[in-house]
Formats: sequence, structure tokens, C-alpha cells
Amino acid sequence: MNTPVNIMSNSWYIKVFELHNLLNSDQPTAGDIYEETEKVILDANIPANFKFLKENGLYLLDDNDTIYIYVKKGCDPVLLNELFGVESFEELEQSPYFPEGLETTLFYKVNNIIDALRKLKNSSYQSVRVVLENGPMEIFMTTLLYENSDDKDHYPLFLHNIY
Repeated sequence: MNTPVNIMSNSWYIKVFELHNLLNSDQPTAGDIYEETEKVILDANIPANFKFLKENGLYLLDDNDTIYIYVKKGCDPVLLNELFGVESFEELEQSPYFPEGLETTLFYKVNNIIDALRKLKNSSYQSVRVVLENGPMEIFMTTLLYENSDDKDHYPLFLHNIY
């Protein structure tokens, strides 16, 4: 098999990125393009565990086959408007799809992150799916994320610490 380790590892342990912090800084953040190298800045990923998800969070999950945008019910309406062009979580429930062509800062940054993750896969195209908390597709989150565990030998947390 000629698949690079960094790509194979996503199949065993997905990457989870926080998106809800991308508008809170005057400094370059994930999704911005680093001027010197013209490459997209990617934040460190968080552990793929439900206990690390905030109630008001907005997340991008990469499992090597699909990119998921996971929206928690308490997500700030400003973020929902910036990323999806909707005013509320309830409005997003009516049409939970990733839009095209919004001209907002968050949409630009998230698209840059998605493009960078796709480029890392060497021409593998990943679809983007929107998953809402308590929505019909949330079942996918239970297969991708791990439940709370106090076990110090929890394998995904071990992988996160060495990855």
C-alpha cells in the first residue's frame, strides 16, 4: 500500500477542528493564508471525543472520506449567518446543506481549510456534509467520535497525544 501515514491515520482516528473561534482574533487564524508560503493555516485538532465539544460549538471533522461540519444547537447565530447564510439553528434545520459562494470571512476561511485538507489527500475529493445536533445525520457522529471516558488508556486519546 502506498498511502501516506498521515492520510491512513485519518481512517483510524479522525481530525476534529474547532471553527467557532475563527472570527475571534485580529491575528491570522486557521483558514487564513500565510503570506510567506501561500499555504493555508491549519489549527491543531482536538481529540475526537464528545467531552471536548462545547455546547455552542461549530466543528469540522475529517475522516478521510468525507468532511463533516457539525453544528451544535447553541452555535452563535453570527457564525451560522457567516457560514450558512441563515439567521438561526432552526432556519438551518430547514436546509442543512453547505452553501456555495457566500462572501463572508468565516465562509472563506472554512473553504480554505476544506481545500487544504483535500489537497493533502492527493486528488481525493471529499464531499462536505452538514450534521446538526439532534438531527437525523447525528448518528454519524457517534461512529466518528468517542464517548466520554476516564480510562487513561483510551486508545483515541492516546493517538491524539502522539499524533
